[in-house]
Amino acid sequence: MKINNKKRLLKYMFLYRSFIFKHIKFETDSKDPELKKIIEILNIKNKYKRIYQTINEMCDYIDNYYNGKS
Repeated sequence: MKINNKKRLLKYMFLYRSFIFKHIKFETDSKDPELKKIIEILNIKNKYKRIYQTINEMCDYIDNYYNGKS
């Protein structure tokens, strides 16, 4: 499934947990690095690996956001 922007991603997020999307690989042509990270995490099918990667990306984002602001 091709995702081009965040609006389209949000359109399909409610279906993500359904059995239909279990074997679908998400792809994007977008240049947005945040969207690429989200798509990369959505393509991880193992629940625990996906949670670990999500937490890891959130921590990196927070570290980068507050770097040099204090």
